Amino acid sequence: MAARLCAAAVAAVLLAAGPARAQFPAGTGSQLMLRTGFYHAAQRDEEASPLSYAGSAPFVTLGFTHRSEAALFAIGATAAIPRLTSAITRDGLPTERTVTGQLTAGYYRQLAGQAARRSGWLVGASLSAQLFGGDHHYDDAFQQVETFGLALLSLSPEVMWEHPLGRGALSARVSVPLVALAWRSYSDLRRAHDLGPQLVSVGALQAAACSIGYSIPIGPRVDALASYSVSALAYADGQPSFTRLNQHVGVGIALRLGAARP
Repeated sequence: MAARLCAAAVAAVLLAAGPARAQFPAGTGSQLMLRTGFYHAAQRDEEASPLSYAGSAPFVTLGFTHRSEAALFAIGATAAIPRLTSAITRDGLPTERTVTGQLTAGYYRQLAGQAARRSGWLVGASLSAQLFGGDHHYDDAFQQVETFGLALLSLSPEVMWEHPLGRGALSARVSVPLVALAWRSYSDLRRAHDLGPQLVSVGALQAAACSIGYSIPIGPRVDALASYSVSALAYADGQPSFTRLNQHVGVGIALRLGAARP
């Protein structure tokens, strides 16, 4: 499902972008950047509940990039703790407080013939550490709270696309994990004992993530951001499967910290 959504979203962006009206400068060098803002998340986790949950929360991302004429190296860390509610939530129950975090390092090369400009396609791979955790607050007589989680250290091929649009930059990204180390709680984390890692591949882990974003300068060191992302994860290892579909819509600002260095 996520792969079809990603393909449709990227195709829509490519059709909407049209001819470039401005050419980006080479933009080589290193840059440290802090991104912050708010996003609205909607997710469905069949194991936790048959209901869809949604909510808004602030996010923060710290990133570092180094770009040469033909390659891009990027490191980023992001975190958010949204409180999600469902269509039947009354008086604060049921709810889900989700903890998400991700640390990613990736290396990408521009396709042949595009090294002299920033607009175009990049292909590469990323190593990513992800945490999916949450407290599910049930609406029952005992007002139970259970904590579930999944942590992944995964290697993923990625395709990126960049395009100048007006005074800003339009970008899209698709990634699909091929192999991962997984730590999974099969019961409430507070009662879990064996959380040892398992090596999994596409036979047990099917996942895909797609994001589309637009940034535009609004100051000497400040950009305004808007983004949409969708991801799907299905992890089955002989126990009840862990499945989750997420969608995020976010807005915020990016602060360029320090001067860009060659």
